Amino acid sequence: MGSASIAGVGIIPFGKHPDKTLIDLGAEAGYRAIKDAGIDPMRIGAGFFANGMAGRLFGDSTIGQNIFWELGINKIPVINSGETELDTRVGLIAPAGFAMRAARYLMEFECTPEQIAMVAVKNRQHAGLNPNAQFQTPLTLEQVMASPMIVDPLTRLQCCPIADGASSVIICSPDIARRIRKPVHVASAILCTGSYGNHQDMVVWETDARGCRLAYEKAGIGPEDIDVIECHDAFTISEILHYEALGLCGPGEGARVGLAHCMGEDKAGGLKIKQNRTAGFMYFPFFIN
Repeated sequence: MGSASIAGVGIIPFGKHPDKTLIDLGAEAGYRAIKDAGIDPMRIGAGFFANGMAGRLFGDSTIGQNIFWELGINKIPVINSGETELDTRVGLIAPAGFAMRAARYLMEFECTPEQIAMVAVKNRQHAGLNPNAQFQTPLTLEQVMASPMIVDPLTRLQCCPIADGASSVIICSPDIARRIRKPVHVASAILCTGSYGNHQDMVVWETDARGCRLAYEKAGIGPEDIDVIECHDAFTISEILHYEALGLCGPGEGARVGLAHCMGEDKAGGLKIKQNRTAGFMYFPFFIN
């Protein structure tokens, strides 16, 4: 057992919520997490709030305090984060960057654009089973490939949308968790960052691979021990690169072997991973509120 456990989680459906403020969204997610944990809100000792664009849009750097106040929680330390460069947040850099990775991947490995696009088809299938997902109607490969091109080779349906939404998690010590009905114990948590000094390998996500390796080592497990994976998939190619960094398959095999594992279609055996069962960012997207 690790040094932290998850006592409760809360999430609201992602989509357009013009009738709700940012504080409304955050407070509802927080309330659901408290209810899920079955604890008194006053037992919460610290709060952490993160958001993509609200601080810049609304000029408020203490949104976390306002949300906790709505939950009846105050007089605790609350840390707010989420301010980054505006051009990154509104999507002027990320699509081009991941398109470069996809183009390089197609050039270096035996892979087709259709294989990469299948990530979107799989995740939309999962979205149909998740009432909190923004888009739940199944997609065909033909629809994904025929959608407008954003940055070659990534079409619009291979890029995550943006939405209003909120989620919350309550973390506690294992001692407290033992008194909670169904806690989830955290085996390891790793934070990594890259380096500006290294040559960028577009098809090997070094920071990702290093973080996965350290997480496995700390937890004392390997990829063969994993049953379910939820990974970042803002663009189809990013999920494929994550497969490889996670050790689910070898370099260059993510679009073929890795995706087959995660779709349960690997006829040769090996890992059977349930991946992004919530639908991931493709249809459970980045939220700006």
